[in-house]
Amino acid sequence: MATGIKKNLAKKGFCSQTRAEFKGECVGLFDWMHGVLGRTAKNEEKALPRESLRGRREFSIEGLERDLELAKKRELDVSGKPQSILSDIQYQLGELKLLAKKIKARTTDPQATHAAIRESMRKNFVERTLLLDPPEMPRQLDYRALAEYHARLLKFLEKATKNVSDNRYLFHFFSEDMKAFAYVVKVLCAQADELESVLREKAGAASAYAELEGMLKAIGERQAAQAKLEELLREETAALQELENAAEKAEDSPLETQLAELGLKEAQLVARRSELRAKTADAFGPLKRLLRKYAHDAPKKDKVLAQKYADDATKALFESGDAGECKTLFSRLHEFTAKEGGDVKLAVSHFPTETALAGMLGEHAHLAGQIDEVREKKRSLQAMNAERDARREEAKRLVESVERLKARIREERAERELKLAGIEKKAGVLLQWGDERRPIAKSESD
Repeated sequence: MATGIKKNLAKKGFCSQTRAEFKGECVGLFDWMHGVLGRTAKNEEKALPRESLRGRREFSIEGLERDLELAKKRELDVSGKPQSILSDIQYQLGELKLLAKKIKARTTDPQATHAAIRESMRKNFVERTLLLDPPEMPRQLDYRALAEYHARLLKFLEKATKNVSDNRYLFHFFSEDMKAFAYVVKVLCAQADELESVLREKAGAASAYAELEGMLKAIGERQAAQAKLEELLREETAALQELENAAEKAEDSPLETQLAELGLKEAQLVARRSELRAKTADAFGPLKRLLRKYAHDAPKKDKVLAQKYADDATKALFESGDAGECKTLFSRLHEFTAKEGGDVKLAVSHFPTETALAGMLGEHAHLAGQIDEVREKKRSLQAMNAERDARREEAKRLVESVERLKARIREERAERELKLAGIEKKAGVLLQWGDERRPIAKSESD
């Protein structure tokens, strides 16, 4: 294989070159690679020979995607010439690796001039060359795979050329090996040019198809966004309808009137209770002085009861709700009056009767029950009223939300229509539709 490379080099004139000539050749190689790597494949879109679809009158997005895929396979077919170029490239990549291993096997005489520099550059060059990641053959030969392969090849050649440039003094130490290496790199660069030429022929069509695919993707995204908005609109509308139904039922029950009536009834009951408490206070009025005196001198076991009635007899009676407790207190007052030498008969005459006490307690308990019942009804109605107010607020929010969603859906549809018009125009040029075609068929979600 080495002999074959040497023959090729001889044919190209490498072996007969002087060092200065070869140096110039290498500089030319670097300049050429710089030019290759700086080029782009931007081209004007070319008219492409296609089968006419003039007979088609309408289409769907899905149908257009299928047509587009078929047209891409036909128009971007690169299954011919590139196959042989790729085979040659893979062969030359193998040659580079073999040359690197050959240089790796070279030995350096420690006594030779610049031996340290020579050995350092040799190791650096070989290590970097063997670490290069050459492009793998595409598994399927289509435009995109070929374009990716070409990009990886250029990147590989850029690194390989930089490696040669960084270790350029190796041309002095390993002249024949490095000439062969440079030659293979130049061959690979020429083959990269051939690939670029193949790609350039298809670049305009590839760009047009990519643009149309991007537009179709954008349409799909718009359609998905519109579908989500429409689903949310349905949910919000259903919730609004449910609130409206609940509101209609609530209107049949005039809460404000009922609350007003209950408020009036509560006020009347509270007034009656206040009146009862006032009458009870009047009944205990003549005993106020005697109760305070007894509370001061009462035995320890009776002091709490005596003090409670001395402070507020009405409150003590209604909080205990026990006429027997009051009867016990009166008995202690009777004993205390007799012990103090007071007028027992007069004192006893001021004691409310047991019947009167029972009546006051009974009426007070009845009024308290009525007041609690009225207040419970009020709380229930107030909760219903608050719930109704909350429904009104929620209904207001839902109405605003529904209007916003409808506006957004209109915007999405308008944007989608605009993109559909762009697709129709682009597809008409790309796929050569006739003027008699109909507009793009819309999806059912519209």
